[in-house]
Amino acid sequence: MTSSEPRVYSYIRMSSTEQIKGDSLRRQTDAAKQFAEREGLDLDESLRLIDIGKSAFDRTAQEKGDLAVFLQLIKNGKIAKGSVLIVENLDRLSRENPLDALEQFKKILKQGVSIYTSMDGVKYNYDLIVKNHMQLAMSIMIMSRAHEESVIKGKRVGDAWKNKRKLATTENKKMTNICPAWMRLNNGNYELIDDRAEIVKEIFNLTINGLGRHRIIKVLNERQVPTFNNAKGWQESYIQKILESRSVFGEFQPMRLVEKRRTDIEADGSKIEAIKGYFPAVVSESLFYEAFEKRMGRKHRGGQKGKGLSNILAGLCKCEICGDTMSLFNKCEKSYKAFMCNGRRKGVILANGKPCQNTKFWKLEETERLVIERINRANFDNIVDDKSDKLQKLEGLIIISRQEYKSIESKMSNMLEAFKDINNTVIISTIKQLADDAKVLEANIKRYEHELNILTNSENSLKNHRDNIRNIMQTMNSQDINEHDRYILRSKIAQELQRVIRSLYFSDEIRVDYNIPIKFKDIKVEGPFTITMHKRRPFVYDKDDE
Repeated sequence: MTSSEPRVYSYIRMSSTEQIKGDSLRRQTDAAKQFAEREGLDLDESLRLIDIGKSAFDRTAQEKGDLAVFLQLIKNGKIAKGSVLIVENLDRLSRENPLDALEQFKKILKQGVSIYTSMDGVKYNYDLIVKNHMQLAMSIMIMSRAHEESVIKGKRVGDAWKNKRKLATTENKKMTNICPAWMRLNNGNYELIDDRAEIVKEIFNLTINGLGRHRIIKVLNERQVPTFNNAKGWQESYIQKILESRSVFGEFQPMRLVEKRRTDIEADGSKIEAIKGYFPAVVSESLFYEAFEKRMGRKHRGGQKGKGLSNILAGLCKCEICGDTMSLFNKCEKSYKAFMCNGRRKGVILANGKPCQNTKFWKLEETERLVIERINRANFDNIVDDKSDKLQKLEGLIIISRQEYKSIESKMSNMLEAFKDINNTVIISTIKQLADDAKVLEANIKRYEHELNILTNSENSLKNHRDNIRNIMQTMNSQDINEHDRYILRSKIAQELQRVIRSLYFSDEIRVDYNIPIKFKDIKVEGPFTITMHKRRPFVYDKDDE
């Protein structure tokens, strides 16, 4: 939009939609019309400049609102010189600190656009201010007052929220009506919405049973389970949001708004403590972390999964020659899947200057059957637990992480004290980065402590995993199960194997029989523990023999 003739433009900014219900909008609109008639100028009504709920203190209006559009039009020369911008008061344009507010004020005037404030009937233009310094001083005083009012208001609001956080911690008083979608506020207390809480429980149980987000949304959407946000179907991002929300076990992390960003760091550099038991729990904290571990485990598990979880050994099979993964390939012409050394396929060169010579294919179905059979018939009386190294490592990681966390807290506290009266973007950015680092460390500490607890309690012994696999196999063999249940059961077997097996090593040196060694995690088994491959059976064959 370009106008060659000077025009009157009206800009209206209101802090909230509630103000629209009053007389303010009509009053400001009438003032603009009256000024235009008095000055003999046209009021441009095609460009409606109205910002509702956009702050002039944190520059939201100046950067994202209708005011930002108008400022850009001025900059691009689309607003004719001699035009007038009407506002109720100068604080409608900015509530920033006086120097920044003055900078914007000057830019508008230097482009030949005047500013008229309808509340006091003052018209500001560049030539007049150059001649009359008192008008400049008056504008600066108005800007200073507007900024101070916003600062005081912000402090009051901040203190009010700080008091709410205190009451939430000491008296379990709820800070706001807002709560997760599977609960509601009733008579001052949050309560679970039963059907939604059951869905959240199911999402965690499916995760623990080995299903990823994609598979979970497929299960829910196929059953046409209603979403919490009236969306057409469940999305992976929403499943992730639920799985990552600590509110599921009742914890609430209060936050404060600083520079348009939410942070859990107080102005004095201390951390805002999370409130346990603030929400009614849907699942236990231990179950939350169990699901977390499953999700982390899935990130590091390669291999094809397929419609019915085609590979329960994903990520466990290694080439004994080059150490690379044994990848699963679909042998269409032979109607089966088989493992092949990925290093051989990629042409990896070994230390001797030659490529990996492991040219064998290993049938998936047979490998799976032999591994499960070998685990099932083992009595594991020759187990030697070897957890001391991992226990020591976890304890060390916890100590180091706690020390780093305290160091970051100290740095933040010192910086906030040293630069509390200085508004420097570099310093603010550094403090924000430290706060983010502290958050990551805190999450790591909780994860290490959870892993340490599992390892110390030794609940997941090798015999327990063997018995779990036996029970699952009995269920699979004794019942006529559908595709979904089969997927769940195979996922459970895969998890049991992933918990205890570090790797299976496949070599190229095959004569009649070949023993594939199985290495376990955190456990030593005296003597060799292997599965035996028989070349006379249609199981292993040379790539060159196809």
